[in-house]
Amino acid sequence: MAQCGFKVIGVDISAAALRIAEKRAEEAHVKVEWRRGNVLKLPIDDESIDFVTDRGLFHLIEDADRPRYASELFRVLKNRGCVLIRGASAESAPDRFNPITEEALKRFFSAFKFKRGPVLPVPLFSVEGALDARIVMLKKTGPKKLRI
Repeated sequence: MAQCGFKVIGVDISAAALRIAEKRAEEAHVKVEWRRGNVLKLPIDDESIDFVTDRGLFHLIEDADRPRYASELFRVLKNRGCVLIRGASAESAPDRFNPITEEALKRFFSAFKFKRGPVLPVPLFSVEGALDARIVMLKKTGPKKLRI
């Protein structure tokens, strides 16, 4: 995204991962603002982000923390901002991942706050090979106002 001219902020809890990412950004001659932080308490201002991409994070978050994850995304996204979530399917490795399913998305991303697109199959590639995964786009809609 930085190569296309977007302002990019990268967040990771791991200092080592941030060093690797920073080196890769330098090699690609792109500017990225790196921040160390936890996705459950993002080091990002309220309503300051247009687009979030999650490549394999949601499927690592336990159900007990998923409401906080969704709340943090809602907090940092601008109104009508989007989040793209990619992660393991229920079929890929249920013993290793908390999969991305229609039920999980419905449970943790309230229809009052997010409009959800279809959950689609997609391969997710890593050093270990391809993983059967799912991808979904969510758009922040904000709380609906009651009409009287």
